[in-house]
Amino acid sequence: MTVQGFKDLGTSTVDNLLAGEFPRVGILATITGGSYEKGTILSKSDGKYTICSTEPEAILAETVDASAEDKQAVIYLTGEFNLSALKASVDVATLTDKLRNKSIAERIKKAPAPQNPPQKPQVKPEEKQGANNDNKPDDKQSGGQSVPETGATGGV
Repeated sequence: MTVQGFKDLGTSTVDNLLAGEFPRVGILATITGGSYEKGTILSKSDGKYTICSTEPEAILAETVDASAEDKQAVIYLTGEFNLSALKASVDVATLTDKLRNKSIAERIKKAPAPQNPPQKPQVKPEEKQGANNDNKPDDKQSGGQSVPETGATGGV
């Protein structure tokens, strides 16, 4: 059921491509030579991007089918990405150093640690205040001031 005034736009699935807060720079680029999934590591040749085998340049930000003709798609030139979501024609681990030189970092994304409930502070039993043992503070502990006795004279 859709609430009045709103439109059902369908569903989406989480792909876990993005893995950190490092600034991502995305541009629109020409993709050529095949059908590629989001997260494919790309190389640049003749001004167009295709799947990487040796010299990585960018990460594909969306799935694109450029097998019949060149297509425009968004690519990331920098950023932090989940290692398990990256794809290439070679083992991604062999491209790690070259990716870092392009300010593209990969992480092994872990599930968030369970949150422990906050611990209650330890409460110490109250110590007796004052000498009269009735738990009322005396003048020294409460910051009270002494009043001089009557008949006292100051020195001249």
